Amino acid sequence: MGAGISSNTGNCVETILENRKIALDGQNRVFLNGEEYELPLRKAQSGVLSSNRGEKVKARTLTLEGECDSKISWYFPGKDPAELYLLKEQRTGDWKHQGDFSGEVTASFFTALFRHGKNPEGAEYAYLILPGMDSKQAVEFAKNPTIEVLQNDERAAAVLDKENSIIAVNFWQPGTVAGMECDTPASVVLLKSKDRVAVAVADPTQRNRKIRLILPFEVRSVKKARCQCASDQSGA
Repeated sequence: MGAGISSNTGNCVETILENRKIALDGQNRVFLNGEEYELPLRKAQSGVLSSNRGEKVKARTLTLEGECDSKISWYFPGKDPAELYLLKEQRTGDWKHQGDFSGEVTASFFTALFRHGKNPEGAEYAYLILPGMDSKQAVEFAKNPTIEVLQNDERAAAVLDKENSIIAVNFWQPGTVAGMECDTPASVVLLKSKDRVAVAVADPTQRNRKIRLILPFEVRSVKKARCQCASDQSGA
């Protein structure tokens, strides 16, 4: 997930979802919302600005078939399908552009991306990777997804794994998400079972000496902790 994507440079802002090497002839099949989607194989030359912009699609699910019966799918949550650009491109480059070696190399790639446009303000995206799922399985997953996006904005990114009762939150700033209140930027994972809760807290900034996290229920005691941890019955 990503949110708060803003720019005032006048350049087109993109988020690359996938840029995967495929068969040289580009015959790897692509499925959009459960239906096979034909993408022509374009060509591009290293050092030359490519005019291949990709094809704009609306996606709830996307699947790419690989080699040896492998496949990968993506699910796009939200009220509306995601707007994506899809591209198959055969690219040719020369090693001399990278160092002392020389010799042309050609390979083909499948690319999927979000295009946020020029000078975006608060753009966002969200997707779930479904390794090994084929197009039919991805469509079935989309009908009853086990992952729910709780929040995705400049304040926090949070998801609920309904199947395993896990909530994961990145607090970008102090705030409250899913009943959990945090007083500083932090990453929190909460697993709730019948009579106990496991909480993992990390400080990606590595600047905080203390993190205060208030849970949405009473905490009677701390059974086990790998760091200095204190609690009171208010849930903090």
